[in-house]
Amino acid sequence: METSSSSSERGAMVEQTFRPGTISVDWETRIDYERMKRERLAKAKKAVEDAGVDALILTAPEDVRYVSGLRTVDMPQVHLGRAMALLARGQDPVVYTPLREYAEETTPWLQGRISRVNCWGMDTLEGARALAKDIAEWLARMGVPARTLAVDFWTPALRRALPEVFPRAKWVDGYKTIMKARVIKTPDEIGCLKMAYSITAAGMEAGLEYARPGRTETEVQ
Repeated sequence: METSSSSSERGAMVEQTFRPGTISVDWETRIDYERMKRERLAKAKKAVEDAGVDALILTAPEDVRYVSGLRTVDMPQVHLGRAMALLARGQDPVVYTPLREYAEETTPWLQGRISRVNCWGMDTLEGARALAKDIAEWLARMGVPARTLAVDFWTPALRRALPEVFPRAKWVDGYKTIMKARVIKTPDEIGCLKMAYSITAAGMEAGLEYARPGRTETEVQ
């Protein structure tokens, strides 16, 4: 007969050693990416509501991906201008990308909310003004006022263009707003982190096998 102590010890061992696979299956609970997108967006919407802002303008690719699931083609490199998102209070995100056709093909959940304005121009005053005007049009279409607006990261051009288009708006720190959503991870995000750590550890271990005196860095890589 199995004792309660041995049962709990075996349960702890299973918990420590179990690592779900990376392929989606119907016979085991693994990382649910659709659920992760839904929970991320819900947390971001709550953060916007709690911050008392009418809309959150996101220019950092990692923040855009958090609220929309839009992946830029050169992730994880971070360059402003690769993606942009507008998250108005109580609304689903509107995204901006220089690769609109790619986004339309790969992100069906964003259909109807992919702007035709190219965010690649956010570094120029002309491009930033076009983005600001488009944001104003989206907010008007959604019936959302523009009294308090937040931006996570500014470019010099956006710093000029947005206040020009929204002269009466109060501007607040959007980075703090989005980080309140991102700081506590969901179970699926934790699963992704564990998977990334496992892959990194395996790569480092494999690299150590080749790290011998006399070998070049290229040979180890």
